[in-house]
Amino acid sequence: PGLRGGAMAALVGWSLRRARLITADSQDMLAEIRRYGVTGRCEEVLWGADTDRFRPGKPAADFEIASLRNWEANYNIDTVLRAFARLRAVRPQANATLHLLGGGPDAAALKALAAELALPAESVRFLGRAGEAALITTLQRSRVSLSVPSSDATSVSLLESMACGLPVVASELPANRQWVDPALCVPPRDAPALAAALGRLHDEPDFARAQ
Repeated sequence: PGLRGGAMAALVGWSLRRARLITADSQDMLAEIRRYGVTGRCEEVLWGADTDRFRPGKPAADFEIASLRNWEANYNIDTVLRAFARLRAVRPQANATLHLLGGGPDAAALKALAAELALPAESVRFLGRAGEAALITTLQRSRVSLSVPSSDATSVSLLESMACGLPVVASELPANRQWVDPALCVPPRDAPALAAALGRLHDEPDFARAQ
C-alpha cells in the first residue's frame, strides 16, 4: 500500500524478472511485460466461455443491446447511454432496448443520466449483477453486445457474447482488435462513433451475421 510511480514500476519489474513462467490474456499485455526486461517464458493463456451454456439463442423481435461491463469509470457506461440515446433518436423504428448488467458504484449517476437524456424507463433495463442464467438469457435475446472500456485485456464478457453469436462493438484497444472487426472498434469515449456502429448493425443484418 502506498507504492506509486517509479517505486511500483521497480517492484513490478523485480517480480516479473524473477518469474520462470508468466501468463497473460492478450498479446499487448505480454509485450508490456517484456518491456520490464523479462527473459523468462511468456505465454498467452486466454479466458474462455462455456459453450455448452453460452450458445446462440432466438433474439427478440426488436433491436436489443447488451452491456455486461461494470458500472464504474473505466467501462464508460455513460458513453454507452449517450450512444444509445443517439441511436433511438435516429432509428426510432428499431424500438431499441439496452440491457445493462454488471452493477457497480456509478448506479445512481447512470440512472440520473438516463433520465437527463429522456430515455424511456422501459428502454433501459438496469439489471445489475444478474446470475449466469439471466446473463445468458439476456445475451440470447439481444442482437449486439457492447464492451467499450478505456483499458482492458481480453474480457470474458466479450468471449461470452461471441459464444452466443453476437457481434460485439468494442473499444479500439489492442486486445479487442485480436477478436473484433476493425469496423466495430471505436474510440472508448466516442458516443457518436458507437452510435454509428450500432446503426450499421441495425441497418445491415448480413454484416451483423458475418461478425
